[in-house]
Amino acid sequence: MWHGAEMNLEPTRNWLKQAGLKPGLEGVCFQVADLLEDLTQDTGSFLTFAFFEQAVKKKEDQEQLWAALTLLSTSAAPALKAHGYLNTEDGPLILSDEDFFEFSLSGELVHPEDGKPLDSPREHVHLFFSVNEKVRK
Repeated sequence: MWHGAEMNLEPTRNWLKQAGLKPGLEGVCFQVADLLEDLTQDTGSFLTFAFFEQAVKKKEDQEQLWAALTLLSTSAAPALKAHGYLNTEDGPLILSDEDFFEFSLSGELVHPEDGKPLDSPREHVHLFFSVNEKVRK
């Protein structure tokens, strides 16, 4: 079991400092990085937008938070990894990385259990994040 203190966010923080981000966006990115340092493995594996929104307390500007999460999951030093899930009667059904990647490119998705194409998959797929393995020591 890891704890945030066992993470190496220094490359992410250095990238943020050099990225030339607007001060508001940079501040939100650093708030998220600070938050990640307080997580454990259990809490760092299924992080929803609502979790970040509540923790960062930037409800008045969701666009900045979305931008920060995008940067922190796609930058040269990503601290987060994006994933997708479907809500089912039995709870969230986590999409494989391959299925989520294909969905993000094409907007189409075949249900992982029954193999049938989903109608309007963008209405069914929900985004969540996890701490990127690359930042764990």
